[in-house]
Amino acid sequence: MSGRAIQVRVGFDAFAARLARRAAALARARTAATLLAARGDARRWRRPALLWPLFAKG
Repeated sequence: MSGRAIQVRVGFDAFAARLARRAAALARARTAATLLAARGDARRWRRPALLWPLFAKG
């Protein structure tokens, strides 16, 4: 193993945009789950997009 560190250069704007998209996905899932919970709807536990919002397709 060499003593060199791996350097990765990623623009801050791209990083911030990626974080913003992930935060928006989490917020949408949280809102939907909260609304379903308020209604007493147990389907919130069977919707993959609500359980794993960052891993859902789309």
